[in-house]
Amino acid sequence: MRHRTPLRQNEQLLIKMKAHWIVLVKPIAFLLMHVALALFVARIIPDYTEPILASCVLSVLYVVYAFVSRERDIWIVTNQRVIDESGVFTSYSKETPLPRITNISYYQSFLGRMLGYGDVAVQTAALEGDTVYRKVTRPALLRDIVANACVNNVQSFSSDLI
Repeated sequence: MRHRTPLRQNEQLLIKMKAHWIVLVKPIAFLLMHVALALFVARIIPDYTEPILASCVLSVLYVVYAFVSRERDIWIVTNQRVIDESGVFTSYSKETPLPRITNISYYQSFLGRMLGYGDVAVQTAALEGDTVYRKVTRPALLRDIVANACVNNVQSFSSDLI
């Protein structure tokens, strides 16, 4: 799990997280249902195998895309900022400086609590409002690390003023 955004001088990596494996369930289920349907149709209409094979290849590519997307959709917390990176064919990066974060919360559904994933919402002093990181592995840990980094950042900033 590499990241594309270079760290600044004196910046320390605190944690790097990616989406939970639950994001792969939908593409894999789609592939399995598609293969089962293709086998069923191939038995009924044997001359229809080429279009069925082509559609199965597209389903496999969808699963590969989902795996690569999961590896490239990461959240990085440093002692200075929170970085959100994503993109398979494109590159997206959003940085939130720790002093701008005003509140951080997380939500876990019942299934999310059982499997260990949830959504993390970061509120900033900016006009955009909340930034929500969806289906994060161990959202309480991410929230705690960001909150502690914000507290430590404020303390170091105020000690620099004295």
